[in-house]
Amino acid sequence: MSDKIGPRKEHERVMKRLTHPKYGYYSGVLMCDGAANFTKAQQEMDSFVIANDWAHVRRKLVEAAPDFPVATEMVDYIGELFDVERKAKEQKDASLQDARNEFRSKESLPILEKIRKWMQDNTDGWKGSTLNRAIKYTDKRWEKLTYFANNPDVAL
Repeated sequence: MSDKIGPRKEHERVMKRLTHPKYGYYSGVLMCDGAANFTKAQQEMDSFVIANDWAHVRRKLVEAAPDFPVATEMVDYIGELFDVERKAKEQKDASLQDARNEFRSKESLPILEKIRKWMQDNTDGWKGSTLNRAIKYTDKRWEKLTYFANNPDVAL
């Protein structure tokens, strides 16, 4: 049996991959999708922070968009977040961390506010739909999705 995490990613396998035989549990930030096995491993290990990535949220919204065109508005907001990250990387006169701090505070935080408002405005109208599931997925992971905003070492 392979030692890789996916495609069957039980939390025990995650824990095994995040445990060094000499140094013990991984500590730091783990960038991952919203799968429950990572959260369960985090709860048991209590040694790392999870930051979820926006690509998974975007994918869920793109999948919902053919039936719910309103989802493209949120896809565009997520695109704006990625645009901010690209602008920060292009800064030659500052470290990436400094550029991320500056751009995220000025630009990403207001975009996150727009996303949050969009979700609040659109939660009730789509019960049981792919759009509703995408919104719930995002809302449930909001803290982990927004962890990047105040942590310049963490990618979007």
